[in-house]
Amino acid sequence: MSLNFSLKYILLILTSVIFIFISISGVLFSLLKLDLIYEYNLNNYPIEERTSLPIEKLKKVNFQIKDYFFNEDELLNVEIFNNKEILHMKDVKEIIKNIFLLGKISSLILVLLIYICILKYKVKLHTIFKFSSLTYLFLSIIVLFSFLVSFNQVFIIFHEIAFSNDLWILNINEDYLLMMFPESFFRDVTIFILLGSFIVNIAAFFISRNLIK
Repeated sequence: MSLNFSLKYILLILTSVIFIFISISGVLFSLLKLDLIYEYNLNNYPIEERTSLPIEKLKKVNFQIKDYFFNEDELLNVEIFNNKEILHMKDVKEIIKNIFLLGKISSLILVLLIYICILKYKVKLHTIFKFSSLTYLFLSIIVLFSFLVSFNQVFIIFHEIAFSNDLWILNINEDYLLMMFPESFFRDVTIFILLGSFIVNIAAFFISRNLIK
């Protein structure tokens, strides 16, 4: 196996992984910006019963949270949340901002890598997206299998890695944030992100393939 061949496939894998991350970042942005997941949560989980709050109040809090992710406020101003919940949301917002920033930087890197793949290694554009789709499918199967084994454990491990404090450890009987957004909600949102991102990868493959016809 020549060095040139090895570099070609290393570059192809790297390009695929970066595009996968960009697609995940883009789907996450869309889900947070739209009302879909918030409405889904209210329609599929007994949030009113858990919180003893009227639906109008819950919708207002949802709007405040959605707006918070995209405004310049440091702290979330929601009266029903305690200090621990507000500080945790600050951490969540910081992670989301970093994901979006990395998504933008990755987009620039992706253009450069695609340019190298096509010009130097003669890789067709649709081959890159085909590779990313297959890679993403493989990774998604692993993630979904881990969910079947124990989503709770995956959820805990994610938080232990993502957060440097224990503010995320909330009480479902006392903290409104956890009452409004239970663990099963995050499982569903993760699945939405996986499916949405996979569709983006598949769409990129078919669009790029048709471009050369």
